[in-house]
Amino acid sequence: MDINSMKLIRLVKKALSKKHSSQKQQELRKRLDFAMSQSKQA
Repeated sequence: MDINSMKLIRLVKKALSKKHSSQKQQELRKRLDFAMSQSKQA
């Protein structure tokens, strides 16, 4: 996994731990899933 993905995951985990609205959590999870699939393809 590249550095950008690591940073993204860290940001998402931080955001999720702050208990944002569930809508924001879903948004972040979608973005994380996308980043994961991108890093697998790379």
